[in-house]
Amino acid sequence: MEGILIPQQVFVGDSAEFLFPIDALQSFDPSVLMSGSFKIDKIKQNTFMDVTSIQIKKQEKKEYISINFTPWETGPISFPPLTEAGIYDPMPQVFISSILETANIEVIQPPRPPLLLPGTSYLLYLIASISGVFIFTSIMIFSTVRKYFFVYSFSRAQRIRIKALNKSLRKLKRLVSSVSSADSFEVITKRKDWLKKFEFAFRKYCFSLTSSAKVLKSEEGDCLTYSEILENLRRKFETTYGVYFEFEKIFFKLQALRFGNTELKEINFEMESMYFLNQTFKLIKIAESEIQKIINSSQKEKLKCKADAND
Repeated sequence: MEGILIPQQVFVGDSAEFLFPIDALQSFDPSVLMSGSFKIDKIKQNTFMDVTSIQIKKQEKKEYISINFTPWETGPISFPPLTEAGIYDPMPQVFISSILETANIEVIQPPRPPLLLPGTSYLLYLIASISGVFIFTSIMIFSTVRKYFFVYSFSRAQRIRIKALNKSLRKLKRLVSSVSSADSFEVITKRKDWLKKFEFAFRKYCFSLTSSAKVLKSEEGDCLTYSEILENLRRKFETTYGVYFEFEKIFFKLQALRFGNTELKEINFEMESMYFLNQTFKLIKIAESEIQKIINSSQKEKLKCKADAND
């Protein structure tokens, strides 16, 4: 039985996750992972990948082995033996894509130019400077145009919630440095407050994704538990589990920091907060693109039904 690779296309050096159903294993000792005594350095790594973590995840009342890894070879590669984690069955191979094959090129480094003739250095510096300015300007224009068309290709409801979440995330980003450098007397209070504000913004966005209401009140969605929010998101993205799992990762990490045994004073809070912000910015694009596909598909179906009725 094949597992689930997240993301679906992985390149060398990427961080990836492989999910495999526990009920498909013939020989597995769950006590090793569930006891909390397992350490990843017990795994004898191979040259194909680095396994960074192994844990048990529950999804739709079904348990999976979750293996986080970083591949170092392309093509089908194998996991190292995982007997130290209580997994005695060999895991299926995963396919690692090649950037060269994806981009349809044969070499990464282009042919080197001939040696320069004396007296051409200043001319080349001038050309390089002009080219640099031109490239920078082009990138800025392209980024602005792409951002404009990315946002305005969505429906009005999508644009409203994207704008609201982006505004909240930018405010939180400006607070990161002051929260991270707070003195010992107020550091825990400030960090808890930052996480609470992030959860409020993220919770409101998730609720707007799954709610049919056109206008949302600020307190709507506050009474829902993490499990209830994730269940609504799972139904929303039932055909694209990769999107759902990204929401799940953020909520699980947020739950561990806010309500777990994590000592907020001891962690690298700037790194953790930037993780939340960067992952959320990426997730907006992925989630809204999938929703736009659903909307377009629904509109096409309505037009088709209307055409059939007219015939």
